[in-house]
Amino acid sequence: MAASLSISRGKSASVYPVNSGRWWRGFQGNGRGNVASNPFAFMTNGLDTYFLEVGFAAKRLVAGFFTSDDLERLLFIRQNGKALGSIQISNTITDRAYQHEAIRRLSEAFEQGKRKALIVMATGSGKTRTAMSLIEFTNRLVV
Repeated sequence: MAASLSISRGKSASVYPVNSGRWWRGFQGNGRGNVASNPFAFMTNGLDTYFLEVGFAAKRLVAGFFTSDDLERLLFIRQNGKALGSIQISNTITDRAYQHEAIRRLSEAFEQGKRKALIVMATGSGKTRTAMSLIEFTNRLVV
């Protein structure tokens, strides 16, 4: 099933790009489109470009348009991804309870739609190992 992509461009650089996307939301609300047929939208005024994952995440400022491979990967993850809470943390990289707690709290933040997080731990407590375990943990989302 092929998914479509919506691109909205303001008529001049003085137009806030998010305002140029109003037509897209109206199009979706009129029943002529839906989240399944229009999962992504770009809104730009030629200077700033925003990306919207419809029904999944809030709009965000991006450096430019994504490639079709990037969009296919995002759609695949959305359709086939597992919930972060359902994945077990491997003890091969991190074996301390507080490291597991840090990973769980980060996964909860990501499930709530946050895109950034900060790990603050004491020297020698395994921040690098925790980060590596988090990477391994999130790589198992779509496997």
